[in-house]
Amino acid sequence: MQNQSGATAVEFALLAPIWIALVLMAMQISLALHKGNTVQWAVNKAARAALLDTSLDEAGLQAYIETRIRKIDAFAEIDITYSENTVGTVLIGTISGTYYHDINVPLLPDFTAEFNIDVSVPRV
Repeated sequence: MQNQSGATAVEFALLAPIWIALVLMAMQISLALHKGNTVQWAVNKAARAALLDTSLDEAGLQAYIETRIRKIDAFAEIDITYSENTVGTVLIGTISGTYYHDINVPLLPDFTAEFNIDVSVPRV
């Protein structure tokens, strides 16, 4: 009969780093999705504000979005653009936002998640 004392400790030592990396990765991805969803919410709120207040220009919309985003992430990398196009006789304003979130998980290479949001509203 073989002595098996310590076998559980060896198995734990082999599997624990993988399990911890998976848990940390799930947490990082969840955080990225939450922040990306918040950016989408802020862009949608800005589109609604643009629909209700026709005096809002690109700078006003960017400030509107920035104030909401900075509440969740003071260092977020967000690119916001605003463009207007005429479709038929209707002026359409399009707010585009791109949010970048770095995902850092021990034992895995770092990568950046990119979230793109486009919202169009008629401008009266």
